[in-house]
Amino acid sequence: MPQITLDTLVSEIVAELPQTTDLFRHKRIDYYCDGKASLKEAATKRGYDPEKILFEIKDVETRKKNYHGLKPKAFDTITLINYIQMKHHRYLKEELVGLSSIVKKVAMVHGEKQTELRKVKQLFDRLRIELLNMMNKEDQYIFPILETYQTEPSEKLRKKVDAYLFELESKHDLTGGLLHELREITNDFQPPADACNTFQLVYKRLNELEKDTCDHIHIENHVLFKKVRQSGDLL
Repeated sequence: MPQITLDTLVSEIVAELPQTTDLFRHKRIDYYCDGKASLKEAATKRGYDPEKILFEIKDVETRKKNYHGLKPKAFDTITLINYIQMKHHRYLKEELVGLSSIVKKVAMVHGEKQTELRKVKQLFDRLRIELLNMMNKEDQYIFPILETYQTEPSEKLRKKVDAYLFELESKHDLTGGLLHELREITNDFQPPADACNTFQLVYKRLNELEKDTCDHIHIENHVLFKKVRQSGDLL
C-alpha cells in the first residue's frame, strides 16, 4: 500500500487499513463524512498532535498481518453494492427496529433522573427514520440504477447518477451529525456507574450501531461513489 503520511486523506487511510476505524472513532476523528481531510488537518481539528496520531496508525499498520477481514476497496462496483446490502443494510434494518423498543423503555423508566435519555431517544428516533428511509431508497431505486450504469453507461444516466450521489452524500452528512450528537450526549456511550443492565445494554448497542453506520457511510462515500464516478469519467 502507499506510504501513509500527514498529507494522506483520512478516507484513504481507512480504505487501505480498515482496522484504523476504531482508532479514529476513539479520537472522534470523522472518517466517514469528513474523510476528505488530510490526517494533519483532521488531527489538528480535534486538538491532537498529528505526529502522534500518525505514530499510532503506523503501529496499526505493523500489526495488520494479523488482520483477516475483507477490504471492500478491492471489490468491483456490483460486488461492493451486494456487500453493503448484505453486511450493513441487513444489520441496520434489524437492529434499528429491535433497539427502538428498549431505547423507549429506558427513556421512560430512567428519563426523569437521567434527563439526557430523553434527548437520546429523540436523536435515535430521528436516526432510525433517516437510515431506514435512506436504505429503502438505495435498495429500491438508487443501487439498481448504479448497477445498470456499470453495464449500460450513458451520458443521460450519468446525470441521474450524479444527482443521486449528491443526494446521498447530503443525507450522510445529516446522519453523521446525529451520530456526533449521540456520542456527545452519552459521554462516548458510557452509562452511569449505577445504570441497570438494560440501560447498559442500550449504550452498548448504540455504540455498536454507531460503528457499523460509520463504516457503512465511509464505504459508500469514499469507496463506492468514488468507483462509480471514476467509471463515469471513461465516457
